Amino acid sequence: MKLSFANVKGRSGDYELPAVSVVVGENFSGKSAILTALRLALIGYDPALGKTPGATWQLSGGAEMSVALLKDKDTHCRRTWKLAKGSVTK
Repeated sequence: MKLSFANVKGRSGDYELPAVSVVVGENFSGKSAILTALRLALIGYDPALGKTPGATWQLSGGAEMSVALLKDKDTHCRRTWKLAKGSVTK
Protein backbone atom coordinates (compact mmCIF):
# COMPACT_ATOMS: atom_id res chain seq x y z
CA MET A 1 0.00 0.00 0.00
CA LYS A 2 1.21 3.51 -0.73
CA LEU A 3 0.40 6.75 1.12
CA SER A 4 0.53 9.91 -0.95
CA PHE A 5 -0.13 13.37 0.49
CA ALA A 6 0.34 17.06 -0.30
CA ASN A 7 0.43 20.12 1.99
CA VAL A 8 -0.25 18.24 5.23
CA LYS A 9 1.47 20.16 8.02
CA GLY A 10 3.61 21.80 5.36
CA ARG A 11 4.83 18.46 4.00
CA SER A 12 4.21 16.39 0.89
CA GLY A 13 5.36 12.90 0.04
CA ASP A 14 4.82 9.38 -1.20
CA TYR A 15 5.56 6.47 1.12
CA GLU A 16 5.33 2.71 0.67
CA LEU A 17 3.60 1.15 3.67
CA PRO A 18 4.38 -2.52 4.28
CA ALA A 19 2.14 -4.60 6.57
CA VAL A 20 4.09 -3.35 9.59
CA SER A 21 5.62 0.12 9.47
CA VAL A 22 7.75 2.10 11.90
CA VAL A 23 8.18 5.83 11.35
CA VAL A 24 11.51 7.13 12.68
CA GLY A 25 13.61 10.20 11.97
CA GLU A 26 15.20 13.36 13.27
CA ASN A 27 13.18 16.09 14.96
CA PHE A 28 11.17 18.16 12.46
CA SER A 29 11.68 15.58 9.68
CA GLY A 30 7.93 15.05 9.08
CA LYS A 31 7.11 11.94 11.14
CA SER A 32 3.91 13.43 12.56
CA ALA A 33 2.90 14.70 9.09
CA ILE A 34 3.06 11.12 7.78
CA LEU A 35 0.91 9.84 10.64
CA THR A 36 -1.54 12.73 10.28
CA ALA A 37 -1.84 12.08 6.53
CA LEU A 38 -2.56 8.41 7.21
CA ARG A 39 -5.21 9.36 9.79
CA LEU A 40 -6.84 11.81 7.35
CA ALA A 41 -6.89 9.18 4.60
CA LEU A 42 -8.46 6.56 6.86
CA ILE A 43 -11.03 8.55 8.88
CA GLY A 44 -11.15 11.94 7.14
CA TYR A 45 -10.35 14.17 10.10
CA ASP A 46 -8.07 14.61 13.11
CA PRO A 47 -9.95 13.73 16.33
CA ALA A 48 -7.98 16.35 18.25
CA LEU A 49 -9.29 19.12 15.96
CA GLY A 50 -12.85 18.04 15.19
CA LYS A 51 -14.78 16.65 12.25
CA THR A 52 -15.51 19.82 10.27
CA PRO A 53 -13.54 20.62 7.09
CA GLY A 54 -12.60 23.97 8.67
CA ALA A 55 -11.07 22.25 11.68
CA THR A 56 -9.12 19.85 9.48
CA TRP A 57 -7.95 22.78 7.36
CA GLN A 58 -5.75 23.89 10.27
CA LEU A 59 -3.35 21.16 9.12
CA SER A 60 -3.02 22.56 5.60
CA GLY A 61 0.12 24.15 4.28
CA GLY A 62 -1.30 25.51 1.02
CA ALA A 63 -4.42 26.37 -0.98
CA GLU A 64 -5.27 22.66 -1.30
CA MET A 65 -4.51 19.66 0.90
CA SER A 66 -4.89 16.07 -0.26
CA VAL A 67 -4.25 12.54 0.96
CA ALA A 68 -4.59 9.19 -0.81
CA LEU A 69 -4.12 5.53 -0.03
CA LEU A 70 -3.22 3.52 -3.10
CA LYS A 71 -3.29 -0.25 -3.37
CA ASP A 72 -1.99 -2.09 -6.43
CA LYS A 73 -2.23 1.00 -8.71
CA ASP A 74 -5.88 1.56 -7.74
CA THR A 75 -6.94 4.38 -5.45
CA HIS A 76 -8.32 2.92 -2.27
CA CYS A 77 -9.19 6.25 -0.68
CA ARG A 78 -8.60 9.88 -1.75
CA ARG A 79 -9.59 13.01 0.15
CA THR A 80 -9.04 16.64 -0.81
CA TRP A 81 -9.70 19.89 1.04
CA LYS A 82 -9.71 23.26 -0.76
CA LEU A 83 -9.92 26.83 0.43
CA ALA A 84 -12.12 28.97 -1.80
CA LYS A 85 -13.57 32.38 -0.98
CA GLY A 86 -12.87 31.98 2.75
CA SER A 87 -14.56 28.60 3.06
CA VAL A 88 -13.14 25.09 3.12
CA THR A 89 -14.65 22.35 0.97
CA LYS A 90 -13.97 18.65 1.19
